[in-house]
Formats: sequence, structure tokens, C-alpha cells
Amino acid sequence: MRILPLLLPILLFAVSACTSKLSEDELVAAKADQTLRNLIAGMNAKNLPVLQKLVVLTSTTGGKPRALRNPELKQVVFNHPPYSYAGPGKPGTMLIKDGQGGRHAVRMIVLDDALKVVAARRSLGGGAGVQVISLMEPAPPK
Repeated sequence: MRILPLLLPILLFAVSACTSKLSEDELVAAKADQTLRNLIAGMNAKNLPVLQKLVVLTSTTGGKPRALRNPELKQVVFNHPPYSYAGPGKPGTMLIKDGQGGRHAVRMIVLDDALKVVAARRSLGGGAGVQVISLMEPAPPK
């Protein structure tokens, strides 16, 4: 019974920490962290349905970003797996580290009350007309 007086303050702190409300910024940060971890898991497992739920494609005509369509999933490019969490980036971005140690920025937006990863369609050089969908940009130096 001598342990109970020592554990009581710890238990009270844990209960109050679990029941306190998050500020809006803390909630967005937690959602961004969870979205990035889900993205990394989907990329490492090459789970295209997970990516389809998390990634939106920007519009070239100024419309609302939209979910990837099934044929577009084959155009998604992510090189040098496995990926790991590298922390927060500049506002609106999170950082991913690839299997070769390179750091990449992932842009996120709020869309329909959920955080989504923004992808962009890019043309490969050489005039072959080959397009890929990229989720990551080179991260700025530390």
C-alpha cells in the first residue's frame, strides 16, 4: 500500500492529460502526423488503395483538388524505399526520409475536414510525353 501514494499523482496527471482538449493547432499537427505515418506505411507496402484515400491531385484549371483515379495510381512515383518519418517541415509540409537518406517534403492541405497529401502531375524530360504523379519535393537544407 505504500506504492499507492506515489502512484496517485502520476495517475491523476495521466488522466488529466488524456481528457484535456487539444487546441486547433495541436489537433492539426496530430492529424498531419497521423496522415504522414499512414502515407509512409502505404508507400512502403505499395498499397495503392491507401494512397488513393490519402492523396489528392492538384488541378491545372484552378478547380478543387481531387482524389486519384484508378488509372492514375499507376503513374504515382516514389523512388528509393523504404521511407521513414523525418518530422515537421515548413508550415503545410511534413518531411520524409527515403531509403538512401534523402529528405523530401510532402505538402498537405485540409480538404473536406481531412488532411490530404498534395500530388502534382509532372512531365518527364525528353519530349516523350511521359507523365508521372509525384508526392514529394526535395526538402530544403537543414
